[in-house]
Amino acid sequence: VTRVCGGTGWAVHGLCFELKDGRRLGRFLENNGSDMDLPNELGLLGRGGKWHGLAKGEHIIRVSGYNCRNGYLCYAVTLYTNMRQAIEISAQHKEWQGSSFNYTAPKGEQIINVYLNNGTCKGIQTQATPNNLSHDQRRQLAALMLAPQVDEMWEPLVKVALQDGIGSQAKYLFHLACSMKKHTLPCFQQFSHSISQFHNSPSYWDNSILESIKIDEGHRITTDDGKVLFSERKLSDQELALMQKLVDSSFVRRYTRDRRGESVPDSLKLVSGYHIQNLNCWKDFATRNQEIQDSLKADEKAAAGGYQVENLRTRGVLGEDERFTLDATTNTEWLWHGTTVHAAKSIVRGDFRLDKAGSNAGTLFGKGLYFAESCSKSD
Repeated sequence: VTRVCGGTGWAVHGLCFELKDGRRLGRFLENNGSDMDLPNELGLLGRGGKWHGLAKGEHIIRVSGYNCRNGYLCYAVTLYTNMRQAIEISAQHKEWQGSSFNYTAPKGEQIINVYLNNGTCKGIQTQATPNNLSHDQRRQLAALMLAPQVDEMWEPLVKVALQDGIGSQAKYLFHLACSMKKHTLPCFQQFSHSISQFHNSPSYWDNSILESIKIDEGHRITTDDGKVLFSERKLSDQELALMQKLVDSSFVRRYTRDRRGESVPDSLKLVSGYHIQNLNCWKDFATRNQEIQDSLKADEKAAAGGYQVENLRTRGVLGEDERFTLDATTNTEWLWHGTTVHAAKSIVRGDFRLDKAGSNAGTLFGKGLYFAESCSKSD
């Protein structure tokens, strides 16, 4: 599969998979419920079709979603790839949401079609995932696994992995190197840069300290090996002082009922902090931010600056350093989240979990993720 097209309204009425040889699989429905001709590009776009591209070496390994109570194809579908991309195609009429479905491709195979009919997912079509390793390359990898301490054995594999860009073969090798503490070798400098470019990670990130770690159970993030690239670095005194400014500027001495009788402090002092790099979470954030940008282009009020939060306590405190520059077009802001130390460690390694909503301080406005502009509200 090279790209996927989804069309939605009150339900998902189109899902098309374009293969490398140009063939298209799937279904797109007209308003009257009849099947459209998939090669008809203008027809798909006319039904609200939106294409999502896959990178070289990227393939779909899992699909989940919800059936639709009122026919069409389904209510929502999410396609997960081996490069941790999640392609979400979702409808807008919540009352039509039906039961959930979830299918995973067998090991060594990829999903090339999803069978949808009359609002229900009937299953998936899979085929073998191409193995791009030659016999000699497989021998090198086997030797490497037997003697990982021999640094010279990594360089030829790195060269091979980068020949076709950052695909599944290249990413696997980098994960392997991280797990063996070999990703700091000179041969990985260009490799690390290429990984960064693939994920569009910030230029100020230090990719040399990334390590491959296992995701805690229960998180929505899914990867083919159950791991993400992650690093945790303690803040310097200068960075800690800058974060203290953010604490001071957003502190409000006011009692709220979630303190449950405890007194309000006069101030808060930051005694330690960490800089987190989670490559998977960053990619999810960047992808969603781009989707919001695209959506706002069609919104006249948003284009005229009509959606602005005034006098936000955390805005502008950290200066114009690129590490703290936010996207004003999507109203991206720095906010606080109150939680326990244990939960914070789990969040930064995986992501927020909606099933844990309210476990710290309740759910005043219902089940969801709660953030505040004031650190004393989240304290």
